[in-house]
Amino acid sequence: MVRNPALERERADRPVLASQEDEAVVALIRAMWANALAEGYEISRPNSRERVAGSLRIRPISTYRSERLTGRVFSVRNPSPGTVTIDETAFMAPGVIAVTVRGASELPAKSRARVLVISREAS
Repeated sequence: MVRNPALERERADRPVLASQEDEAVVALIRAMWANALAEGYEISRPNSRERVAGSLRIRPISTYRSERLTGRVFSVRNPSPGTVTIDETAFMAPGVIAVTVRGASELPAKSRARVLVISREAS
């Protein structure tokens, strides 16, 4: 094996470039947290009821849809008298590429949190 320490240092010093999809996901998440319009997205606000998911209650707040990505904002409520952990993996479904929780994943009694779920549109 031949090693070139100078070349290895040069590679380590180069920044890792984000893909266009990574940049689009970050831009979408920022817009969703700000409750703002995102260029290239249509926003809908479903009129849905809260649903039971284990010890939590989940209600869709808004959906951001483009040709490539869909972002959904959920309100997660803890109706129980104790603290409940929001498990991000519970939101992972086929096509989901990112899940983020606003604040700590430990949800105190009688409180709410927002969860964002980003997925790829089916081709």
